[in-house]
Amino acid sequence: MPTEATRADLSLESPAHRKIDATARARKVVAAIVVSAALVAVAFLLLNRLGDDAQENWVGIVGGMGLGVMLAALPFLISLVQATSKNRQRIKLDTLKDTPLEATKYYEMAKRSVGESTCHSLSKQYTVPMLTFQVVLLIGCLVFLLATFGYRLFRIPSFLLGGMQSAGVDGLAATAELIEYQRGTFIVMTMAFFGSYVYMLYRVLDRINNSDIYPISYYYYAARFVIAVIIAAIFRHAASILGITGNEAVVLIGFFTGFAPDLLIVALGRKAFQSLKVMGGQPDPEERQTPTNMNLFMIEGMSKDKIDRMNEMGIDSSQALAQQNPILLWTRVPYDLILLVNWIGQAQLYLFAKESKVKALRETSISTIFDLYTCLGDPNAQQDMSRILGVPESLLGSFKRNLDGDPSVRRMKEVRDALADLSNRSLPAPPERDLAQVARAEPRAQPIPVTIGEVRLGNGAALPGRQGETATRGLSPVLNGSSG
Repeated sequence: MPTEATRADLSLESPAHRKIDATARARKVVAAIVVSAALVAVAFLLLNRLGDDAQENWVGIVGGMGLGVMLAALPFLISLVQATSKNRQRIKLDTLKDTPLEATKYYEMAKRSVGESTCHSLSKQYTVPMLTFQVVLLIGCLVFLLATFGYRLFRIPSFLLGGMQSAGVDGLAATAELIEYQRGTFIVMTMAFFGSYVYMLYRVLDRINNSDIYPISYYYYAARFVIAVIIAAIFRHAASILGITGNEAVVLIGFFTGFAPDLLIVALGRKAFQSLKVMGGQPDPEERQTPTNMNLFMIEGMSKDKIDRMNEMGIDSSQALAQQNPILLWTRVPYDLILLVNWIGQAQLYLFAKESKVKALRETSISTIFDLYTCLGDPNAQQDMSRILGVPESLLGSFKRNLDGDPSVRRMKEVRDALADLSNRSLPAPPERDLAQVARAEPRAQPIPVTIGEVRLGNGAALPGRQGETATRGLSPVLNGSSG
């Protein structure tokens, strides 16, 4: 069992942990640099053997290699900053100590979640997956960025690039039509690769931001590059059966193939089964029978920038917001805890009443699940609640029991009660003070001596020859009526 001292030594802020992090980062960076340098050298040697075409364009080749290395390094570098947000969350969470919120279940869960001090991307289990991912990504970047300088490669018939058009070619010399077709296929594959890159970069940022990255994730994204490129090539050869003939449309669909290859697989599969007269699967539900997407715009006070911030954390609907831990969420966003509790309470009411009833409830000042819970427990409000909800009064008791048994509602009520208890704790009032005593106790400013010719004003002394006239404190000689 680790002691408190051991826990302190292993915390993210301890010198020992910082040293471990620095060593792990340095080890991974060095390995990545060595692998990248080796791949770049191999690519340069291969291009150099292509002849004068490549040697005359060495500036473009070097630029393409540099761009490829940068694109491959970007997700790798992003993966090394996973632990940064943990420190900020822990510091913010510690401000709730010694408050009623510390006794809530949500605080305990948030403390356990934020207290995980392991930076997963620096552990040994992530080394091989991250390097495999970088190798696949770097090879893809180099191939698709430098293929422009390998013109001679398209003169060789390829079953992958040429499809059925390469079946009738005799020998290793492609016709002009086949060369053009193979170039078009390669362009579609290039668009699919970079479409997959855009998707990968977006998802890696999102998952690292939410501490949801695992070793298999890097293998998944590496395999996704390969799958997207192969599907794009197949789509290029089968585009005509889908009614797609224009080059611009083929390039666009090639990009979205990399972004969502599973959708194109479904489309191609349906077309293939239809051609074979094989029907499978179930029909899609009618549009009027499908549920709504529980949009966050239904939450009062949820503007577009706030919704974008929620989307960054994977909260893309009111249903997802209704199940959130407000204390853990508070450590990650710049909004007040009371505001988050109100938003989650609104989302839980929306989840309960749906669009048709939420508006009617809000018109009666019932805007959160806490307001609804109070009204359901009030015997005097049963008839009105039955009318607003459009249900018999006999069901209201079961609604309240369902809310009592809902873990998210019960824990939210616990947090709300703790906040109310915290706000009811008034600060001790300052002791009453006698204004007269305060006035006498205040230090009085001393008169400012002012010399006018040979006459010295100050200390409240009367001017010689002018009886009863004294220098007034804080006023200038002009305001005092004196003259030179």
